[in-house]
Amino acid sequence: MLPSTCVLPSQRDRIENSKKARQKAYAETHRHLFKHLSNDESGAIPLTAFRDAALSQAMCGCVLIKF
Repeated sequence: MLPSTCVLPSQRDRIENSKKARQKAYAETHRHLFKHLSNDESGAIPLTAFRDAALSQAMCGCVLIKF
């Protein structure tokens, strides 16, 4: 019997695969927003861009930040 805090390697793999799948889904769903931002030559995203709720949600989803 294992404690509930113990994560087996196979479980860790499933967890990581699930995270990657969610990141990919957000990136695919919000591709148009990222394409719009990538037009900037510096590659930087201005902070004012995050006033747009859709973009904020897309960025948070890609880095797996819940809000």
